[in-house]
Amino acid sequence: MSRNPSSSENGFTLIEVLVAALLLSAVLVGTLILFEHATRTSADARSQRIALALARQKIEEIRDMEYNAVVTQVRQDYPGFEDFEYEITVGSCTPPDPKEVTVTVYYSVGGVSQEVSLTTEKGSK
Repeated sequence: MSRNPSSSENGFTLIEVLVAALLLSAVLVGTLILFEHATRTSADARSQRIALALARQKIEEIRDMEYNAVVTQVRQDYPGFEDFEYEITVGSCTPPDPKEVTVTVYYSVGGVSQEVSLTTEKGSK
């Protein structure tokens, strides 16, 4: 006895299921890409905030130093922050003119090197 499919049978064809799966996959991939981008952007912003705070901290330390103690320092690790380095550059001047001091903090996000710089003046008094 053979069955003839009647037009009243409900269900999906294989093509309809495959098209639906393809559309669902495209939506999920798009969502995952968006999530990954948001995570990377958040990590970059967090590292930048930390670098800015570290640069401000060094500026405050320089303001508390004696005029003659403020000298250029080569790039070095920032103590307590293994992913950050800093450098202090002192512009040339003759006392009692204020020294222009720049603090640069270096860090890396996703393998891309970044930096934040702050500049201040250090007077002789």
